[in-house]
Amino acid sequence: MSAAALVRLARQAELVEGQKIVKETHGRKILLARTRGQVYATDAHCFHMGGNLWEGDIEDIDGHACVVCPLHRYKIDMATGQKVDRMLDGCVTCSSTQQQRTYRVHADPEFIW
Repeated sequence: MSAAALVRLARQAELVEGQKIVKETHGRKILLARTRGQVYATDAHCFHMGGNLWEGDIEDIDGHACVVCPLHRYKIDMATGQKVDRMLDGCVTCSSTQQQRTYRVHADPEFIW
């Protein structure tokens, strides 16, 4: 990844484990979340009907770090943007037709890019 492609979004100290914050860059609101030691970045509004994802919980669903949309309880994999569902038989499926925009994250000791 070239330095020209990076956008500094936050200081590491702004985002502690289990927390979410929203930053704006280039006219977009970006949700940053840190869970299980990993930092994720996705559009801050749900792809389905624009729900405020920063108001949703972060849940682990069979190893998928998901943000839960507060409007319709859509569970969105923060790494891939795919909608994650747990079927009645307990199996987990990921939709490839409905996706949230996600962003690659680069974290150095001081900043999140």
